Amino acid sequence: MPKTSSFSPAPLLLCTPAASTIFSFLSDILSIILELLEREGIDSLYIELETDPERNKREQKAANN
Repeated sequence: MPKTSSFSPAPLLLCTPAASTIFSFLSDILSIILELLEREGIDSLYIELETDPERNKREQKAANN
């Protein structure tokens, strides 16, 4: 029976210079987005998940009338 290795290179990939550059870039992008939202007067983001499919149908029907 062959012995399998439990070594995973994934944690090492997070320590590479390329990963550092990518994380820095993503951080910069997020900072820009948050700054633009603040300029528009949006201090927080709120996302409502639709859990009532009947409500969605009623709203669509009302919008069409």
